[in-house]
Amino acid sequence: MAVTLNAKGTSVPYFKIGKTGITLYQGGNDPHATLGYSVAEHDIWIDTNDKTVKFRTASNTWDPIADNLSDLTDVDLTGLADGYFLRYNSSTSNWEPHKTAGGLASDWGSIADTPLSYDGYTGDVWSVTTATNTANFSGNVSISDNLTVSGNATISGNLTFGNADTDTVALSAEIVSNIIPDADATYDLGSSTKTWNTLHVQDINISSDVNYAQGSKAIFNSALEIYNDGNNTYLDDVGAGTFFYRSGTQTFQNAAGSKTMAVMNASNSVDLNYNGSTKFQTTDTGVEVTGDVITSGTVGSSTTGAMQFPVGTTAQRPGSPSSGMVRFNSETSRFEGYNGSEWINIDIPDDWGSVAETP
Repeated sequence: MAVTLNAKGTSVPYFKIGKTGITLYQGGNDPHATLGYSVAEHDIWIDTNDKTVKFRTASNTWDPIADNLSDLTDVDLTGLADGYFLRYNSSTSNWEPHKTAGGLASDWGSIADTPLSYDGYTGDVWSVTTATNTANFSGNVSISDNLTVSGNATISGNLTFGNADTDTVALSAEIVSNIIPDADATYDLGSSTKTWNTLHVQDINISSDVNYAQGSKAIFNSALEIYNDGNNTYLDDVGAGTFFYRSGTQTFQNAAGSKTMAVMNASNSVDLNYNGSTKFQTTDTGVEVTGDVITSGTVGSSTTGAMQFPVGTTAQRPGSPSSGMVRFNSETSRFEGYNGSEWINIDIPDDWGSVAETP
């Protein structure tokens, strides 16, 4: 094989392969246009300026070798667009554009067990290890389209969903853990304008107030209702059966808690008060009344016992008596009554003596 070499004293060293072979040129200037060499089709120029290898075409131009990916015979860029990557197609033996639809790992096919990494400006930002099916990110990840995860997802750190109240979160799965707020008594569930509907729970432990909207009812088993209509408060037994009110000692007071109106003691009396003083009290033998008893009807008894009238001395008579009052005077041992102007004896005369038990 003959080789013709021209290297000494020239700015474009070249050599020719054989008498009829191609000529190889090297240098920063066009061998033909600048230096005036007679070049032929298929000659090769190694351009040291742009570091490319160029072929001489039939149209007397230099054509770089693989200046673009499209110049490669096994690369088909049809349909190439932003966000696409090249994936090898074994059926066509070409590298073709492809857009991911369900995640990188499933679309990249087989990746070597040795991790692939991309070295950014501040170091490695992501890596993929197929041996463990793991993708690792050490920087921020921005996704402008949809993200679909077909397996389990474990996320460490804080999570923020959405950047406006028009964004929504839909949960189709069931929750298998506790839901605990970051701070006590700080965050709300719903709002005054956007409330939750029916709440189904097993037990409720409430450490603060429960506020019901006006007219709303606390309903227990569709039988007991507690509510306020804006003016009055109601405790309604709307179910069948008997309403049992069970407690120990029960005390009823005014709204300020300054006066007791009634006390139902757990083991003995029931007391009814007036202005803080007991006026009516049940006992083991009946009732005791403190003060006057005024009736517009008849006072009687259906038993064979006796009625006891007030007992006292003359000095102990009421200071402001009323007509019809009756008492037993312990000094005179007689019943007496007030006729509107004075107290008079109302029992039998002294000269009648004693009355026999048998008529």
